[in-house]
Amino acid sequence: MMICHSHRFIFVHVPKTSGTSIKDALGQAIYGAGSAPEFLISPNPHYPPAYTASVEEHITATKLAASLPADVWDSYFKFGFVRNPFSWLVSNYFFFLRDRTDHPAHEFLKSQGFSGAVRFFLDAAKGASAVEGMHLRQSYFLCDGAGKSLVDFIGKYETLGADFHQICERVGIQPPPLPKLNQTRHRPFGDYYDETLRSLVYQGMIEDFRAFEYSSSW
Repeated sequence: MMICHSHRFIFVHVPKTSGTSIKDALGQAIYGAGSAPEFLISPNPHYPPAYTASVEEHITATKLAASLPADVWDSYFKFGFVRNPFSWLVSNYFFFLRDRTDHPAHEFLKSQGFSGAVRFFLDAAKGASAVEGMHLRQSYFLCDGAGKSLVDFIGKYETLGADFHQICERVGIQPPPLPKLNQTRHRPFGDYYDETLRSLVYQGMIEDFRAFEYSSSW
């Protein structure tokens, strides 16, 4: 999450969509501009504690709108990024294996492999249970309960450079280079799917495929 008052924008950070790189690039561009920066950002070692936002890194647009003055939320340019849901699941799974070793479900999901873990999450999403802190929908972060987008612009991981450039122009920042931060290592995402799993994911995450206009194939 990032809120910049000097350039009047709000960035809603969907996990595993290059959000860390986007925040770093924007923060460095604003912080190094020479004038007093006016922004809040989720915890980042580059900035003094005064710039640390008091909300969670991946706060949803719904919660963020409720926590901010209405005139700020309504008048600032709001944006987020998404990625192909098939790719997003692969990146999330390998991030979980690498960085969430302290999570109670870590060993179980590791033992299931990617296919088993995805099936577990799809089943959990149908009922009341879920693994704490993990969500299966990108639309959960950017949309309301009816699936309507709560932000002004949704960029895509697949067109990251062009979309980021467009955002920078919109908020009046000279587009800085985008670093490659917090990346996970894995094979091309298509290697992890067979036809059955691909169909299950498409049906189970249909809201994201429709909301963000992704195809059932790649």
